[in-house]
Amino acid sequence: MSHGAFALLTLAPAAVWLPPLRVRSRHWASWPLVYGAAVAVALTGGVLRPVALAALGAFATLTWAAVSAPRARPLFLLLVGVMAVALSVHAFPGFDNPKVFDAERLTPDGRPFTQYLNFDKGTAGLFLLAAFAPRVRRWQEATAIGRPVAVTAAATTAAVLGLAATLGLVRFDPHWHPLAPTFLAVNLLFTCVAEEAFFRGLLQHHLPGPRPLAVSASTLLFGLVHLPGGVAYAALATVLGLGCALVYERTRRIESAIAVHFAVNAVHFTGFTYPMLAST
Repeated sequence: MSHGAFALLTLAPAAVWLPPLRVRSRHWASWPLVYGAAVAVALTGGVLRPVALAALGAFATLTWAAVSAPRARPLFLLLVGVMAVALSVHAFPGFDNPKVFDAERLTPDGRPFTQYLNFDKGTAGLFLLAAFAPRVRRWQEATAIGRPVAVTAAATTAAVLGLAATLGLVRFDPHWHPLAPTFLAVNLLFTCVAEEAFFRGLLQHHLPGPRPLAVSASTLLFGLVHLPGGVAYAALATVLGLGCALVYERTRRIESAIAVHFAVNAVHFTGFTYPMLAST
């Protein structure tokens, strides 16, 4: 049953881009319906325990308040951000996130890697994406961001992985692992979407003051949260964060940052040691 819950949680971000449903004279977004179904299935399938509903309900309430209360919006945005971080680091009880694979050697000389399906982090990303991240709404907007995304993705991928190889953290190793489709789908929907919705859609977009300050803040914080992986890993994350921040600042569309982030991760996974050499 857990697979059904995460299938629905995967569909919910896609539903954010769907036009609202018209019921009589009112319009309703479709993604909350998909997400509600995901929660229901997760409760019956052992992914969520009832205690988790308190955190989910509080987060949904704060998100609604941040959207609906203009005068108190800065305070509610701060509270939403704090709670999104707490969900992303699994600070709340009641979430039994299953493993996709456990201590798997994705490349022969790489460190063992474990990947989870995180309902709490996925929820945080979904709500931030739907409520705060400017999105492409017309085909003309999608074509307009194509060139800056392609250029930035190529430059950022070369910078991040070139630096990683120079530091001796990875080596060039083109491959296609049988787990690649699973890894890439989970990485896109539960890592790239969630992180970019927070760092770009919430933080960078809504931070007051000069725009260079917003770009710098989102970049540096993105690097800092990766410090548990080591100084070198945080430095690489900072370079990645800069690429995502710059392309977002130019296009003002969350899809651009998600695309750059995912491009780097996808090339890393399929073209280099993943996650890094076991000897480092």
